This record gives sequence, structure tokens and C-alpha cells, in this order.
Amino acid sequence: MISHVSGGLKWQTIVVVQVISQKIVKEHQKQVVKVASIAAGTLKMTRSAHLKLGKKGAKIVMAGAAAATADDC
Repeated sequence: MISHVSGGLKWQTIVVVQVISQKIVKEHQKQVVKVASIAAGTLKMTRSAHLKLGKKGAKIVMAGAAAATADDC
């Protein structure tokens, strides 16, 4: 009789552990998605900053070329 009772508790423990494991896996998946989202945002900002610097550099070059052309006239 004791083996049946302890066996029942054993199965309950296994079920509880599986439920906890599933919750941990879901939590890790949420964290992975969050980190990926942050990384994507950072990458987007970095690309945007580089594009802005490139445009600013192009404007400076064009302004310099225009000034040099105006000086030649």
C-alpha cells in the first residue's frame, strides 16, 4: 500500500517538475525575443547614424565643390 502512495506522489512530483520546466522554457523564449528585439533596434539606430553621417559628409563635399567652383569664376 505504501508503494502505491509513494508512487502517486512520485508521479505528482514529475508532473510538477514538467510544469515548472515548461514555464522556465517559456520565460527563456520571452527573454530571447526581447534580446533579439533590442539588438535589432540597436542595429537599426547604428545604420541610421551611419547613413546620416554619410549624408552629412556628402553635403560638406558638395558645398566644398560648389565653393571651389564659385571661386574659379
